[in-house]
Amino acid sequence: MIKIRLVLCYILLTSFQESSEVGTFIKWSKESKIKWEDFQGKSIENTSLAAASVTGIMYSVFSASFERYVYEVNASFNKKYSWAWQEKSDAYGLAHEQGHFDIAEIYTRKFRKELSQNRYTYPQIEDQIFMLYNKYLDSLNLQQDTYDTETLNSMNVEKQKLWNEKIKTDLKSL
Repeated sequence: MIKIRLVLCYILLTSFQESSEVGTFIKWSKESKIKWEDFQGKSIENTSLAAASVTGIMYSVFSASFERYVYEVNASFNKKYSWAWQEKSDAYGLAHEQGHFDIAEIYTRKFRKELSQNRYTYPQIEDQIFMLYNKYLDSLNLQQDTYDTETLNSMNVEKQKLWNEKIKTDLKSL
């Protein structure tokens, strides 16, 4: 089964709860995994692709005081734009797609960690955080591409097993 990953970047100025698209995004959680029912987007016609996961990093920044800011950073899965061919959907393919979501969480944690270690200044905070966001988004995109290339979109079973372990280890270490 051939899989493809799409990364959609989300930059929100409000939190998930305040989003006008509540219900469109799934926040990453170790207790909750994506399901084929979450792939609600329109399938691409005339393609050999079986599924596409649209994942990304979402963040919000709030001013708590003149020099203190609060932020929220989450890995997200976009149900509206992720799609799958039902006749090609199986547990193995879903595990590969979950891998994409987990990789997004890994880079979200790295972004969150660096945010917590730096001090930002007003009025440049938006630009400073956006530059940092782009750094992690570029790294995320590269890692997602490497994941699909090395696993041949899950077709290389041995490489997929290695990636599953790498993802699991990375999640535990961050």
